[in-house]
Amino acid sequence: MRAWTAMPSRPATEMKKILTTAILLVATAAAATAAPKKVTTFGHGEDIDSLTLYQALHHNAPEDFQVSGVPSVALVGKNAKFLLGVGGYIKGVVGWDFGHPIPSADEFITSHIPMTPPDGDGARFNLSAKQSHIFVNFVVLPGTGNEIGAFVSANFLNDYLPTLQFAYLKYRGLQVGYDYSFFSDPSCGAPAVDYEGPCSSTANPVAGANYIWEPNPHGRWMLGAGIELPQTCYTTVDGKTKSVYQRFPDIPIAGRYAWNDGASWVRVSAILRTLTYRNIPEAKNYNRFGYGFQLSGAVNFLEKLTLFYQGVWGKGIASMIQDTVDQDLDLCPTDGGNDLSPVMLWGGYAALQYDISRRFTASVTYSQLRTYAKEFSGGSSPWGDLYKYAQYVSANVFYHATSYLDIALEHVWGRRVNYDGARAADNRLQMGVQLSF
Repeated sequence: MRAWTAMPSRPATEMKKILTTAILLVATAAAATAAPKKVTTFGHGEDIDSLTLYQALHHNAPEDFQVSGVPSVALVGKNAKFLLGVGGYIKGVVGWDFGHPIPSADEFITSHIPMTPPDGDGARFNLSAKQSHIFVNFVVLPGTGNEIGAFVSANFLNDYLPTLQFAYLKYRGLQVGYDYSFFSDPSCGAPAVDYEGPCSSTANPVAGANYIWEPNPHGRWMLGAGIELPQTCYTTVDGKTKSVYQRFPDIPIAGRYAWNDGASWVRVSAILRTLTYRNIPEAKNYNRFGYGFQLSGAVNFLEKLTLFYQGVWGKGIASMIQDTVDQDLDLCPTDGGNDLSPVMLWGGYAALQYDISRRFTASVTYSQLRTYAKEFSGGSSPWGDLYKYAQYVSANVFYHATSYLDIALEHVWGRRVNYDGARAADNRLQMGVQLSF
């Protein structure tokens, strides 16, 4: 799942270094003038209504705080027939892990916490700019009933090589391409430095198509459904079962009700999956049904305080959740390894965000995810080594120096427990600096 991330504590001398660096950066940023972000236009349609321009570009962008979908500069076509914006941000992250350090400096993935790190590797210094991203936001006939949108973005998480993040087309209520699963609610969460976010989040990008019906555009009610390319990850038994190509798409449906000018909402979603595998001795394919249900939303209190929440439950949906997408827990062996059955799981998170002032924001997040795989032997992933449950906690403070510059301090703690009782934890203390354009 994310574009801002998290940090932990460390010995006193290293803590002083982090805090000294943070203070210097904040002091430098404070000299800048804080002003609301404005989109500068050029071309033949500079007189386009600024609200229409902003809404068109914002509506066409993904619903995620990690994606700066509205650029600082946009080209406006003749008679405002199209808008073309190219933007993004440069984001640097510096910090320390201590405990059982996670390999990635950008994604605090609790399922990737090493259970037995090499001797002497109990801490690690992190420095990265891989979360930086660039996007192209293109809207034809903005503000009309025939508005068409195209959006493409990339980040550099793959060893600083451009990696596709989103790519889709929109027309009326139809969207086709590569975006977060329609089962998920990516706008439900507090900003963070950690790109991954809560361990139980369902904000995974997939290829698919969905249709949304809104009685009034940008109104209170939304209903929708879609089809998506399935992602699967099984534990199989050599010589008995194996994974095969999937025959059927995943089918998500969702409904949402919003109030308080969109600052508060509740969203209910469900997904149906057909998981296909092969029984090798019988030379026959079998299907198992997977399904999931999610409740998510936000409640804004007194304008300054917002509660974000999400709860998810299901069977055969592990590959749709950030923490277990690669943990072989969609299907696991039963009947002596001759059969595979969907694994039940549940998870959830809650986050509180407090807008201290126009420039400062603070938030805390707690998340947990649990799986229930029945004991087996002889699997491609040993039962005892599988992910049983994890916890994720983060706390941060953001300083919005200007409409282009953000600085954040964050602490993240996570713990993973396996079915054999083995457990490991990691802390991350980090600072992020993001300059948007």
